[in-house]
Amino acid sequence: MTTYELLERTINNKKSSGTLTSTYIASVKKKMDVFLVADRLSEDEYNALLQLME
Repeated sequence: MTTYELLERTINNKKSSGTLTSTYIASVKKKMDVFLVADRLSEDEYNALLQLME
């Protein structure tokens, strides 16, 4: 499972259960920034995950 797939699955699970909080979103965004810099996420994947959290 790729980093993108894992994050997408986790975010969708949080949305489904109603536990997608602003604190969680802020935490994930920081982690995604690191993954983007380390080339574990592409810019397109990064943007898609940001949209998913909106």
